[in-house]
Amino acid sequence: MIFKKVIDGAGFLIGEAASAITDIPSNIVKREKKEILAIIKAESLTCTSSSCNCLATPLYTTRDKYKCIGCDRQFADTNHNIKNTVEAKYRGNDKESIYNSRVEYLTLLHRAKK
Repeated sequence: MIFKKVIDGAGFLIGEAASAITDIPSNIVKREKKEILAIIKAESLTCTSSSCNCLATPLYTTRDKYKCIGCDRQFADTNHNIKNTVEAKYRGNDKESIYNSRVEYLTLLHRAKK
């Protein structure tokens, strides 16, 4: 009887440890998404369209191109290092995909406020 309780307890602890280990990647990705969002905001400009003035985020694979989250206008302006900043800071995972999901998140937030 005592032996069965010990085995059941050990099984429970192993199960808990395994679930905690599987949560690590999602927690890391969640943290990275939050940090990448802050980087995007820091590297973004204001749209150059006089009728818009919304946030224009850097295009990930370019050096000086931006896209407005309000009017979708693309334009060239100051050089940015968004890709290098993100890639140097974070290893693994698909950084461009996470970056694009955060830009889409900002776009949806903006459109929801209208």
